[in-house]
Amino acid sequence: MNTITGSIDKSLVADFFEEVGKVAAENNCSRILSDLRDAKIVAPITDIYDMAKSIEEKRILRSFRRAIVISRDHDDYEFWETACFNQGHRTVRIFQDYEQAKNWVLMK
Repeated sequence: MNTITGSIDKSLVADFFEEVGKVAAENNCSRILSDLRDAKIVAPITDIYDMAKSIEEKRILRSFRRAIVISRDHDDYEFWETACFNQGHRTVRIFQDYEQAKNWVLMK
Protein backbone atom coordinates (compact mmCIF):
# COMPACT_ATOMS: atom_id res chain seq x y z
CA MET A 1 0.00 0.00 0.00
CA ASN A 2 1.08 3.55 -0.66
CA THR A 3 -0.29 6.88 0.51
CA ILE A 4 -0.36 10.39 -0.88
CA THR A 5 -1.44 13.38 1.20
CA GLY A 6 -1.76 17.03 0.29
CA SER A 7 -1.90 18.44 -3.23
CA ILE A 8 -1.61 16.18 -6.26
CA ASP A 9 -0.26 17.66 -9.47
CA LYS A 10 1.33 16.25 -12.62
CA SER A 11 4.86 16.42 -11.21
CA LEU A 12 3.95 14.58 -8.00
CA VAL A 13 2.08 11.90 -9.94
CA ALA A 14 5.05 11.37 -12.27
CA ASP A 15 7.42 10.96 -9.31
CA PHE A 16 4.92 8.74 -7.48
CA PHE A 17 4.46 6.36 -10.41
CA GLU A 18 8.20 6.29 -11.06
CA GLU A 19 8.75 5.05 -7.50
CA VAL A 20 5.78 2.67 -7.51
CA GLY A 21 6.87 1.19 -10.84
CA LYS A 22 10.42 0.71 -9.55
CA VAL A 23 9.28 -0.99 -6.33
CA ALA A 24 6.77 -3.16 -8.22
CA ALA A 25 9.47 -4.32 -10.65
CA GLU A 26 11.97 -5.04 -7.87
CA ASN A 27 9.41 -7.09 -5.93
CA ASN A 28 7.59 -8.74 -8.83
CA CYS A 29 4.39 -7.06 -7.64
CA SER A 30 1.35 -6.47 -9.82
CA ARG A 31 -1.21 -5.30 -7.25
CA ILE A 32 -1.24 -1.73 -6.01
CA LEU A 33 -3.42 -0.19 -3.31
CA SER A 34 -3.18 3.60 -3.10
CA ASP A 35 -4.66 5.61 -0.25
CA LEU A 36 -5.44 9.12 -1.50
CA ARG A 37 -8.15 9.98 1.04
CA ASP A 38 -6.12 12.92 2.37
CA ALA A 39 -5.02 14.17 -1.03
CA LYS A 40 -6.53 16.79 -3.31
CA ILE A 41 -6.09 16.98 -7.07
CA VAL A 42 -4.82 20.40 -8.15
CA ALA A 43 -4.18 19.47 -11.78
CA PRO A 44 -6.20 20.41 -14.84
CA ILE A 45 -8.08 17.67 -16.67
CA THR A 46 -5.49 17.76 -19.49
CA ASP A 47 -2.72 16.81 -17.03
CA ILE A 48 -4.83 13.95 -15.66
CA TYR A 49 -5.30 12.66 -19.20
CA ASP A 50 -1.60 13.07 -20.07
CA MET A 51 -0.54 11.07 -17.01
CA ALA A 52 -2.94 8.23 -17.83
CA LYS A 53 -1.52 8.22 -21.35
CA SER A 54 2.11 7.99 -20.19
CA ILE A 55 1.76 5.73 -17.14
CA GLU A 56 3.41 2.70 -18.77
CA GLU A 57 6.60 4.73 -19.20
CA LYS A 58 6.80 4.56 -15.39
CA ARG A 59 6.66 0.72 -15.44
CA ILE A 60 3.03 0.62 -14.35
CA LEU A 61 1.89 -2.21 -16.59
CA ARG A 62 -1.57 -2.75 -18.04
CA SER A 63 -1.73 -6.08 -16.24
CA PHE A 64 -1.44 -4.44 -12.81
CA ARG A 65 -4.52 -4.49 -10.57
CA ARG A 66 -4.78 -1.03 -8.97
CA ALA A 67 -7.25 0.17 -6.35
CA ILE A 68 -7.39 3.84 -5.38
CA VAL A 69 -9.16 4.93 -2.20
CA ILE A 70 -10.49 8.49 -2.27
CA SER A 71 -12.66 10.82 -0.22
CA ARG A 72 -12.95 13.83 -2.56
CA ASP A 73 -12.42 14.96 -6.16
CA HIS A 74 -14.77 12.22 -7.31
CA ASP A 75 -15.19 13.60 -10.83
CA ASP A 76 -11.43 13.95 -11.35
CA TYR A 77 -10.73 10.42 -10.13
CA GLU A 78 -13.57 9.00 -12.23
CA PHE A 79 -11.99 10.74 -15.22
CA TRP A 80 -8.63 9.22 -14.24
CA GLU A 81 -10.20 5.75 -14.07
CA THR A 82 -11.81 6.23 -17.50
CA ALA A 83 -8.63 7.63 -19.06
CA CYS A 84 -6.63 4.67 -17.73
CA PHE A 85 -9.25 2.25 -19.04
CA ASN A 86 -9.12 3.88 -22.47
CA GLN A 87 -5.32 3.45 -22.48
CA GLY A 88 -5.69 -0.30 -21.87
CA HIS A 89 -5.37 -0.28 -18.07
CA ARG A 90 -8.58 -2.21 -17.52
CA THR A 91 -8.01 -3.13 -13.85
CA VAL A 92 -7.99 0.28 -12.19
CA ARG A 93 -10.83 0.99 -9.77
CA ILE A 94 -11.77 3.90 -7.55
CA PHE A 95 -13.21 3.24 -4.07
CA GLN A 96 -14.40 5.31 -1.14
CA ASP A 97 -14.18 2.39 1.28
CA TYR A 98 -10.68 1.19 2.20
CA GLU A 99 -11.71 -2.40 3.03
CA GLN A 100 -13.58 -2.79 -0.26
CA ALA A 101 -10.54 -1.52 -2.12
CA LYS A 102 -8.23 -3.88 -0.26
CA ASN A 103 -10.49 -6.86 -0.90
CA TRP A 104 -10.83 -6.01 -4.58
CA VAL A 105 -7.10 -5.54 -5.18
CA LEU A 106 -6.35 -8.89 -3.49
CA MET A 107 -9.08 -10.77 -5.38
CA LYS A 108 -7.81 -13.31 -7.90
